[in-house]
Amino acid sequence: MTSSFLSAIVLVFNELMAANVGNVMSPACNFDSWVEIYNPNDYGIDIGGMYLSDNPITPMLWKMPDDMGIVPANGYKVVWLGSNDLKANQAPFKLDCDGGIICLSDTNGQIVTTETYPKAMSRTAWARKTDGTGEWGWTADASPGTSNTGAVFASQRLTPPKVSIGSKLFTESLSFQVDIPEGARLMYTTDGSMPKAAAEQQDTVIKESLDGQFTVTETTNYCFRLFQEDMLPSIPVTRSFIKTDNLFTLPIISIVGDRNYFTDPKTGIDCDGDGTNGAIGNGQTEPKNYNQPWDRPVNFSYISPDGEMLFNQDVNISVSGGYTRAHLFRSFKLKSNKVFDGQNRFEFPFFPQKPYIRNKTLLVRNGGNDFYNNNARFVDPALNTIIQRSGIDLDVQSYVPVIEYINGELRGVLNLREPSNDKFAYANWGYDDEELDDFENFTMKNGTDEVINRIIELAAAINREGAYDELKTLLDIDEFTNYMASNIYIFNDDWPYNNIKAYRSRNNGRYRFVSCDLDHA
Repeated sequence: MTSSFLSAIVLVFNELMAANVGNVMSPACNFDSWVEIYNPNDYGIDIGGMYLSDNPITPMLWKMPDDMGIVPANGYKVVWLGSNDLKANQAPFKLDCDGGIICLSDTNGQIVTTETYPKAMSRTAWARKTDGTGEWGWTADASPGTSNTGAVFASQRLTPPKVSIGSKLFTESLSFQVDIPEGARLMYTTDGSMPKAAAEQQDTVIKESLDGQFTVTETTNYCFRLFQEDMLPSIPVTRSFIKTDNLFTLPIISIVGDRNYFTDPKTGIDCDGDGTNGAIGNGQTEPKNYNQPWDRPVNFSYISPDGEMLFNQDVNISVSGGYTRAHLFRSFKLKSNKVFDGQNRFEFPFFPQKPYIRNKTLLVRNGGNDFYNNNARFVDPALNTIIQRSGIDLDVQSYVPVIEYINGELRGVLNLREPSNDKFAYANWGYDDEELDDFENFTMKNGTDEVINRIIELAAAINREGAYDELKTLLDIDEFTNYMASNIYIFNDDWPYNNIKAYRSRNNGRYRFVSCDLDHA
């Protein structure tokens, strides 16, 4: 239903944040995007049953639950967008980091208010300078659910601090410099948390450097950020300096982030948790934090065996895997995302087998069932590498063994892998999610199941005239034959009731299957 008529209800959007990078956690325990609704009336307005949309042509995109709540008189109400699978009262779509439109409609689909917002800046809110009316601007003082009166607005952001060296390994000590522009203040932390302006300091973990000169004598992770009056704070820059006498022959991954993101009993992703927000499943009958699909913002450095930084980027990290989530050390996904000022892929050739691909996601894998059964991390990458080097036409995950550090803690040798989901299709073929039909264990992740259901129908009647010819237009038969033959030959007994992943381009593409999780073969 669409309507060109405005509703009689008076509500306005007052503030929003598309790139919520560690600023405010949603009720779903994720850093989701959000909008704030302001009620200028002297009576409350119930928004239950009203609609939220990112397109005025389809204003009834998402009906808010009846118990959504009331926007109080002359008050505020935050609506979260994203993580709808975890919280039904959060929208099933997100604000667009490239900019867009947000619409609120009444229970009849008549527009109440709309707002166009610009391309996002990370850790920064787009807000009205006066509650309920007038000009909008950028502020680092996000205030969801409260007045914007105390916010400081600015139109320009400081450039990121320039650090003279990259993340690296060292044996004795090292010195480096961080440039401090005139009029700016250099704030930093060494515990993975985000630096704040001096006036916001609540403890001693946030420090200021007056000269930008640093000497390191032990493993230390620095997070630097510049602040200046009448300017938005800079993007943070993180460096990981690892002191070691080990002569590594493998690349090093260093992940640095707020320790609470990993160990907090209520919201930490790398712990059992206290049961408050965890989830059952993956062999666990009690709620566990590590079972949740939560993302946490961290910094990722990729360091060569000779100790020099090859790549550095802020990313989201989440726990990966099934039953092996219960075992230390857990598998993680490192995910690029536009919330990090548009950095939605990794511009580095991590896999020498495929130097031409650009990944959106990397999998740091603990070995899966091989680790569970044999305390090893070798079977899956070895078998996939053998298949890959054979030259047969079969989609497999490339592999590089790496040394993993998290917040300066050495965790050992893990497997850096391509993802096996829709992000594999992007890296290898350039298909974005909206261009794909893809599924995992016959649960659709993108697109529709129309084509895969037709494949199943044709397979059941394969002797019928014309069935095989049609099947070949929907399924890459040669690749599928290699997929079946390889899994049968290696006796992969965690398949085919599990670990089935396939994708196709919706532009008349044929389904291809991805060889993955061979550690139980």
